Amino acid sequence: MAPNRLVLLVGTALLVVGCSTAQCPPVSRSDKYQALLTGTHEEKWALATSVRQLSEGDRRFLCSLLGNKETYYYPLVALCKAKSRQSVPAIGEGLLKLDNRYFALALGIIGDRRGIPYLRRALAGSKRDYVEEDARRALRMLGCRSAKRQHIQHASTPGLHISLTSSKQVLRLGESAKLTARVRNTGTTPVSLYKPALPKLVLVTAEGDYVREHPYAIVDDFLGPVAESYVNIKPNAEFQYYVSVSLHKIVSSDGWAPDILQEEVLYVKDGCDMGWEIAPSQEGRSATLTLAVRYAPHAHASDRARELEIEGYMSGVCTSEEIEIKCVNALKGN
Repeated sequence: MAPNRLVLLVGTALLVVGCSTAQCPPVSRSDKYQALLTGTHEEKWALATSVRQLSEGDRRFLCSLLGNKETYYYPLVALCKAKSRQSVPAIGEGLLKLDNRYFALALGIIGDRRGIPYLRRALAGSKRDYVEEDARRALRMLGCRSAKRQHIQHASTPGLHISLTSSKQVLRLGESAKLTARVRNTGTTPVSLYKPALPKLVLVTAEGDYVREHPYAIVDDFLGPVAESYVNIKPNAEFQYYVSVSLHKIVSSDGWAPDILQEEVLYVKDGCDMGWEIAPSQEGRSATLTLAVRYAPHAHASDRARELEIEGYMSGVCTSEEIEIKCVNALKGN
């Protein structure tokens, strides 16, 4: 009797950690999925991703493991692969308890709208940017808008003006558009732009709940070699630079997203192989992309300014006006 009593106590302990009695009734050990606790990563991953259907007993056993940060991952993958709608309350509680991005993604993958309240609570309470990001992604997967983020902030610096234009206003799958940014010196003294920190591209979806700023300067074609780290612009002159963006449909786990996320998305890619997910891929759906560029001019020390023949300092932030590109989830002619 002692071994049986021990198993019952362990199962009960896991139940208390993982979910409430209403969500997961008392559960016994599952011999089939016990390997998710003891195997190698390869063994556990192969088992979790092979799941398509679950008995009620196995489902309850997997739910009982969700509240423990040491055991949750492979059971969560298994529940996702089984599209276990009955497990949404347990997964939602795990999201709120562990403040973990994978639980948010799981709610989106399973596709049950009962997950929406948990995702909204996670948005309101999470202190982790990446959890907030994936909660927003999951809400979009469920066809629900999350609260709008702060839009592109417009700011200007005296003596500096940035404009952005696109070669296309409608972008279809596989097509590219050329973005041209022009930085104009409207002042009366020369302006020096710090080359490694040239203006950055900012992207916002039409819903306003998804904002990305390019982590690097969006430059793939300088107008001629620049020996120094600075680009000097004389009064009433301008400096141009370009970047190409293209629209693709990919599986969003390719190369960058967590393995648990296996969904097709619309994806904008630039000429430097940086990219952004902009919307779930739904046939015939289009997404409006708002673009702008932002630059924080480099403030020179006075001796460096004299060396570059720059008078005084340049500081502050300058942002271009917004442009919009309609991203269509279809090939040309469809």
